[in-house]
Amino acid sequence: MPDIFISHSYHNQDWVESLATALQAVGYTVWWQAYSETTNSARQRKASLQALQNARCVITVWSKQSVDSTWVLQETTLASRRHILLSVLMATVNPPLPFNEWQSYDLQHWQADTQDYRFRDLLQQIEHLVGRPDTTNTNAPTPNDQAQNTHHGLQQWLAATNNTKVATLVVLLCLLVGSFSMLLQLW
Repeated sequence: MPDIFISHSYHNQDWVESLATALQAVGYTVWWQAYSETTNSARQRKASLQALQNARCVITVWSKQSVDSTWVLQETTLASRRHILLSVLMATVNPPLPFNEWQSYDLQHWQADTQDYRFRDLLQQIEHLVGRPDTTNTNAPTPNDQAQNTHHGLQQWLAATNNTKVATLVVLLCLLVGSFSMLLQLW
């Protein structure tokens, strides 16, 4: 599942590739359609729709070509219904109704700089929708470390409570959320 789906006109794919690369550089997963002679296959359309439906944020890149694109308008409409749409202007254009009323991030003179204030403004809104990007941090605890710490903390809490009703409730809750392996380690 991509964090971000970029809707755009095929005429703007070089600029969109720069945007996708910048978003990936800060840690987001990005899906965008690189157009070629075989792009319009049924398999490609299905993959595009699936990525659009699974994305946590959709960025529509508005340009002179995309404002007239039926595909861009359809993708943008789907994203707006899910409340995950962000609009970006790569040229001086008026997006079609009703998207001309939405806030748009002006990246017209952006030079693919991830430190550019305009790009950083867009990133703030992406973080609001998606959360912070998943960056690789060698000092971050692994999922296994986190699970062991959680299990150890729960064991200490159960020992400290000495209350069978509370302990029983915790065990039932653990079963409900599928933490059977955690229960096995407790006993």
